[in-house]
Amino acid sequence: MLGKQTYSHISYKQQLQYISSTNEDDLLIIFSYTGCYFDYPDISTLKNKLKKPQIWLISSKQESYPDFIDHVITFDSKRDQNSHPYQLQFIASLIAQEYARRI
Repeated sequence: MLGKQTYSHISYKQQLQYISSTNEDDLLIIFSYTGCYFDYPDISTLKNKLKKPQIWLISSKQESYPDFIDHVITFDSKRDQNSHPYQLQFIASLIAQEYARRI
């Protein structure tokens, strides 16, 4: 709606390619229901090569997060299959609404 990509179904390989091409002017908003997106082997080796984009993680609450994440938005979750997509969609819609309000 505002010329910004807010939702995408791209392959894991495409995600890695995009992340590796980021720089300090980029903002990555990672939606990870379990919070373990950066625990995957390919991502964990790539995180050291990032050109320092701002990284925001949207996730259910957990004890700790990687130190290179700039901001974490958490939500309480039952961690069940029924509520999983709705909680992430709700957070995405709030981000889009706030972005629209500020522009």
